[in-house]
Amino acid sequence: MTTKDVATQKPAGSNLPISQDLADQLAGLSGLGFGNATMEDYALPFLHVLQKMSPEVDKADPKYVEGAEPGMLMNSVTQELFDGAAGIIVIPVEFQKAFNIWVPRNSGGGFKGTGSTRDEAAQKQAALVESGFDKPTDIVDTSNHYILMRSKDGKLDAIVLSCTSTKMKASRSWMSLMARVTINGKPAPMFAKKYALSTISQKNDKGTFFNIKAEVIDGADGWVSKDELAAALEFHKQLKAGKRGADFSQVDEVDGPLSPVTGEEVAF
Repeated sequence: MTTKDVATQKPAGSNLPISQDLADQLAGLSGLGFGNATMEDYALPFLHVLQKMSPEVDKADPKYVEGAEPGMLMNSVTQELFDGAAGIIVIPVEFQKAFNIWVPRNSGGGFKGTGSTRDEAAQKQAALVESGFDKPTDIVDTSNHYILMRSKDGKLDAIVLSCTSTKMKASRSWMSLMARVTINGKPAPMFAKKYALSTISQKNDKGTFFNIKAEVIDGADGWVSKDELAAALEFHKQLKAGKRGADFSQVDEVDGPLSPVTGEEVAF
């Protein structure tokens, strides 16, 4: 796949609903008020794949997002929507495996902690029971891809794509694709190349759903620019320092909508 096959996000022109005098005055106060904020004070968005049963596509649901359709990609913080079939261009920066503890949706849902290993998660799960927590919990293998992507106004945003269940197969395929990139015979850093990330319709014994598909961008345009490399290195530094990371307390449930037939979660 080449860049011409992928939906690109170009900077939008300025169209401020205020007077030019006020715009100039506010521009002179750029950044004022944010002086004490650090990276830890900003939510790291999740990149969601919208499904048929996602609340964002249901006009009767309070979480409905105008224009949202199954198969689209959505920034969880800005609610910006992207055409999943056309795809977006992303730069992978870091991979992290986690074992998250969730209350099943039919028991109320909710995130209850994480472990870097299954044993660590099991210990936290047992501690919950010992503390008197009486709801069932599941440990869910999770692959987190920390990536950079362009918003529609051209800004390079940090975001996390979290993969569980059948999305794990797509995640492993992407990891294998990245591992094949070399420079002068040596493994390249994860953020050396750009990838086209799109969604595809798949089916299992519980129904149809949208999954992710990653393809490397061919040619010179597939390599990161100097500015993109600098952004990737900074994001990587923040992640390693613990200043950024996936906060699953922001999300309501494991990535998997309810089956309209059985009422159970469709396996992802």
